Amino acid sequence: MLTDARNAHRSAIAGLGTARSGPGTWNLAAEAWDKGAGASTDQRPPPGTPEVPAEGEGMSITLTSPEAAVAATPYLIGFTPVDSLVMLLCEETGLRVTMRIDLPDCPQAGWLIDVLDALGDPPPAKVLMIVYADTTPVSFADSIADWVACAVEPLLEVLDCLVVHDGRFRSLCGHLDDDGRGMPLDSVTNHPVVAACVAEGLARYESRDDVVNLLEPVVDDVTQEVIAALDTPPGDHYDNWRDRTEVTALALLRSREALTAADVALLGQACCDIHVRDPLVSLLTARGEDRAVIDNARTRLEYVAVHLPDNIAGGVAATIALLCWMRGDWPAAYAAADRGMSADPANSLAPLVLEALHHRLPPDTWGSLTRDIPLDVLRGRTRRSA
Repeated sequence: MLTDARNAHRSAIAGLGTARSGPGTWNLAAEAWDKGAGASTDQRPPPGTPEVPAEGEGMSITLTSPEAAVAATPYLIGFTPVDSLVMLLCEETGLRVTMRIDLPDCPQAGWLIDVLDALGDPPPAKVLMIVYADTTPVSFADSIADWVACAVEPLLEVLDCLVVHDGRFRSLCGHLDDDGRGMPLDSVTNHPVVAACVAEGLARYESRDDVVNLLEPVVDDVTQEVIAALDTPPGDHYDNWRDRTEVTALALLRSREALTAADVALLGQACCDIHVRDPLVSLLTARGEDRAVIDNARTRLEYVAVHLPDNIAGGVAATIALLCWMRGDWPAAYAAADRGMSADPANSLAPLVLEALHHRLPPDTWGSLTRDIPLDVLRGRTRRSA
């Protein structure tokens, strides 16, 4: 358990606060965290590897209490954690990143080293830790929280250590007005921060498997019709096919009409051709474009991906991974990049997105790198001069 001295120290630390000042940055203002206040071709990382998302994009979420943090965490990471350590890592000016790692079965030095490595160098200024103990004994969860807190305290300030177990959560730092018994998770179900997360378009899945299953192949009549459509030769010069495909694909991804088998085949081919995919992504994510347009395109591509053979589904999944990263939805980005790499190991976009996620590059990175590249360069029509 944490000592009284450390508890007193943490109780005095300024807590999680609000709002954002620029793209890709979560700000945690110096509002007080008041006691009881109302906020390989490897594919996915091997078990035990910290999953590190990029920062939220374009959002303004306020976390002012342990209750708010517990309520918001499933939305910040995209699914309900199970037997996990979640770390909300923040600078003086804002939340930098949210990190999740599976709990070990027993104390392991290598596991702790992975956690410390994921903090980065230099590490962030502060951390809030939440340990989720489902099948993990709660006594071991308490020990994990204390163990990690002791290891990171020389590097950064620990705002709080929360333990979630058996439908309740409690603060090891005494920041909850609960007489040490913990508070029911149901008590934060309707916390205002949940509405704020939903309003910002943050998705919450029941488990990580639910995220992964979104792109699992489906074999049905549509799939058979798509395969037949893919066998139809384009019957056109490449440049004409590329231009026509870009225009049609953009219209399909912006539309809300039902996709035909021919539409699915065309979108699959578009995502597998770099000279169609890159200008398509650029046009979809241009400045001023409604975020709902990107979300609609992602949903339609998810439908496309599950009805394609692997060699084409890989390119679609990689494109989905890119869109998810650009929207700050890192769990879906991880899952889509994983699917892209497993379906088509030769695809180069999926590992690129995965590396960006591992290195915590913010969601606006791709846009900032490609924004000034002329569309004709992305289309392969001309070369950009140095």
